[in-house]
Amino acid sequence: SNLANTHHPASATTTPSSASTDATALQTNTNDNTAISQLNKQVQDLKEIAESRQKHIQELLKEREEHSKRINALVCSNPTTAETNKTDANELSEEDVKRSTYFIDLSSKLVSAERQIQEWKDKNKQMKERWAVTKGDLEHTQKTIVEMEQKHFRRWKVLTDSLAELGNSGGTNDAEEDNVLS
Repeated sequence: SNLANTHHPASATTTPSSASTDATALQTNTNDNTAISQLNKQVQDLKEIAESRQKHIQELLKEREEHSKRINALVCSNPTTAETNKTDANELSEEDVKRSTYFIDLSSKLVSAERQIQEWKDKNKQMKERWAVTKGDLEHTQKTIVEMEQKHFRRWKVLTDSLAELGNSGGTNDAEEDNVLS
C-alpha cells in the first residue's frame, strides 16, 4: 500500500471514510441510472400501448361507420317482389319508423330548426317595430324642423321689416328699437 501511495500522491490523503463515501456515491449514481433507464423503458412501453389503443379505436370507428352504412342501406332499400310477399311481420310499422334513430335525429333537427325560425320571426317583428318607431321619430323631427324654420323665417322677416321701417322714418329712439327686437 505504501508503494501505491508513492506513485499516487493524491491517494495518500484518501481516508477509509472518504473511500466508503465514494463507493456509496458510485452505487447511488448507478442506482439512479438504473432507475432512470427503467422509467424511460416504462415511458416507451406506455407510448406503445397508447399508439396501439389509438389504432384499435380508429379501426373500431371505421367498423362502426361501415355498420351504420349497412344498416342504413338495409332500412332504406326497396323491397323486392319476393320480400313483399312475405308476412306483414317483416314490414316496418309506423311506430318502428318513429322509434328508429334516424327518425329521432331528424325529428330533433326539425324541432330545433322550427324553434330557430320562430326566434328569427320574433326578432324580425321586433326589428320592424323598432324601425317603424324610428321612422316615425324621423318624420316628426323633420316636421318640427320645417315648422321651426318657418317660424324663424317669419320672425326674421318681421324684425328686418321693422328695422327697415325705423331706418326709413329717420330718427329712432331706443325704446322703439327694444320693442321691435323683443
